[in-house]
Amino acid sequence: MVVVTKARGLGAAVMLSVGTLWPFLSQADQPDIRYTITTPDTSAVGYVATSSLSIKVTGPSGEAPSNEAIRHLKVTLNGLDEPNALSQDGSGVLSGLKVGSNTILLFESKNSSPFERTASWEPVGRLVVERATGPAVSCASLAHLVNFPIESTGSEGGTTITLAQLNPATATLPEHCQIQGVLRSRTGIAGPSATPQQYQTKFEVRLPTVWNGRYMFQGGGGTEGSLPAATGAQTGTASFPELSNGWAVASQDGGHQTSQLPPTTPKTATSPSILQVNMFYPDAQAVKDWGYNAIDMTTQTAKYLIEPITGARQTALISLAARRAAGRPWR
Repeated sequence: MVVVTKARGLGAAVMLSVGTLWPFLSQADQPDIRYTITTPDTSAVGYVATSSLSIKVTGPSGEAPSNEAIRHLKVTLNGLDEPNALSQDGSGVLSGLKVGSNTILLFESKNSSPFERTASWEPVGRLVVERATGPAVSCASLAHLVNFPIESTGSEGGTTITLAQLNPATATLPEHCQIQGVLRSRTGIAGPSATPQQYQTKFEVRLPTVWNGRYMFQGGGGTEGSLPAATGAQTGTASFPELSNGWAVASQDGGHQTSQLPPTTPKTATSPSILQVNMFYPDAQAVKDWGYNAIDMTTQTAKYLIEPITGARQTALISLAARRAAGRPWR
């Protein structure tokens, strides 16, 4: 079971995964999950903002383990033993959470004494917690970054930042840094008459102030041709904005703006109708940009923008397409 609840304002927003099925194991090999691990001191579910976390272990009916049961339990954090982590009532505090995903496992000894050298330990509980991180530099300072990975070449432009602003929290989105820009501005051709056409890849990156260390590339649909808001809300996510779940999100327009292309031509006796959305086809570079190049350039640029803000690299990447410490404000 995965429980996700949005945080309000700049408060902690924790994502907890309470495992009843363990990954990478066949159904026959599933361990007997007899305990639940929760975080009683966290009011919102999504992320924790500090390096420590209170936990509570309960049995199948919500009862605390007996003193004898506690003697046969041990806790690990990211694969390391946490001795004396649990008190007699099944509660405890874990320290040393890293930015990103943290796995807490509960093991039970099958020996008469858990202190035997040959004690056999069996996993009986699991909790995954995300620790968020906050901004290391101001959002506005990103407008003045240099040495972007996408540089000018020949007659084509490099990277130009057109917007870098801090947006306050709303009912659906957290406080976040919104960055927009253009990549590889150039002159090409469009339409059956090969008329001169301006091309560039427009992109947007949104990074929440409380960031879970993960990056999502938000795809477009069809021939693209417009810049979607990089909130991570798409059909595949049931319109839920992953930005509010702590993800940094990037989007792009496919290397062209449909509204700037020549208009649709009507069908005639000797030629078919050509839709405006397809008018970039005569330009070979525009087709490459739409097919893959705009995605690659945007991804490189997004990662370049994220690192100076947080001082950290992304811990995971997810791509969806249709074809910083919490409470620490941006300075």
